[in-house]
Amino acid sequence: VRYDKEGNFAHTRCFIRDDTARKVKEARARLLLEETKRSLRQLDIFMSRTLHHMRTPLHVMQTTCDIIISKLASYDPSSPDSSQNVEAVEEALTLVKDANVQVVNTVNLIDDVFDLLKF
Repeated sequence: VRYDKEGNFAHTRCFIRDDTARKVKEARARLLLEETKRSLRQLDIFMSRTLHHMRTPLHVMQTTCDIIISKLASYDPSSPDSSQNVEAVEEALTLVKDANVQVVNTVNLIDDVFDLLKF
C-alpha cells in the first residue's frame, strides 16, 4: 500500500495465488481416506461372516466328538452283553480324541482371529 504526501491512498498491489491444485489434492486425499475406511469395514464384515461360518460347524463337530468320547470311554468290555471288539473301540476312542484336539485347536485359532479383528 502506498500513500501520497498528504496521506491519501495512492496505490496498492495485490497478489492472487491459485489454490485450486491444493484444494483438489486435499479432496482426493479425503476421498481416498473415505474409500480406505469403507474397504476396511467391508473386510471386517467379510472376515466376521467367514469366521462365523467356519466356527459354527466346528462347534458342532467339537460337541459331537465330546459325546462320542464320553460314550466310548464308558464302554465296559467286561459287561456280559458286550459283543464289541475292545481293540476297535480303543482305536476309535483314540481317533476321536485326536479329531477333537484338532477341532478345539482350530476353534481357538478362529477365536484368536476374531479377537484380532476387534483391534
